[in-house]
Amino acid sequence: MDTRNYIQISGRLVADVEPNEKKSYAKICIAHNYWDKTMKPLYIDCVLYEKEFARNGQSIPWSSLRQGNDILITGRL
Repeated sequence: MDTRNYIQISGRLVADVEPNEKKSYAKICIAHNYWDKTMKPLYIDCVLYEKEFARNGQSIPWSSLRQGNDILITGRL
């Protein structure tokens, strides 16, 4: 596997996952507990693509991803 531009992000979902009208992708935001001197979480915007989500063996529906759930995202930049 080519690991260039490969990333893993863990954190909590800021809001419920709402796919677009065609349900081909969904925009999400993850709050990561990266604390610096300001003591504020780092918010990371991501896009989940339905084909990639299904191809990676995810059998849970997007509707089960709710605000506050722990989540681990792997993908590429």
